[in-house]
Amino acid sequence: EAGKRLLSLPRPPTAIVASNDLMAVGILQACEDMGLSVPGHVSLSGMDDTDLGQVLRPHLTTVRMQEEDIGANAAKLLLERILEGRTYQKTVRLEPELVVRQSSGPCRQAP
Repeated sequence: EAGKRLLSLPRPPTAIVASNDLMAVGILQACEDMGLSVPGHVSLSGMDDTDLGQVLRPHLTTVRMQEEDIGANAAKLLLERILEGRTYQKTVRLEPELVVRQSSGPCRQAP
């Protein structure tokens, strides 16, 4: 329903980035219900790179968040605090990866 409200705005978006792949499925369904094509009318991307994105039609563009690396780094940092007594703050940056599939296309002008 939120997707339908968004797509019914006087100036609807030409692209949507959903917070996760499951929410992107809802937007995809809203587009279908409203007769809008993805990516023809709306480019769509999710986040998570779940297996779901590869079975949808069109295949879902998504952002791979490196969950395994996040978990491994979190465990390493925790062990440093416990075993080595590290008390200073440490920052780890992991780059997400854009996985371009069929649900996104070239930028188009808003109506």
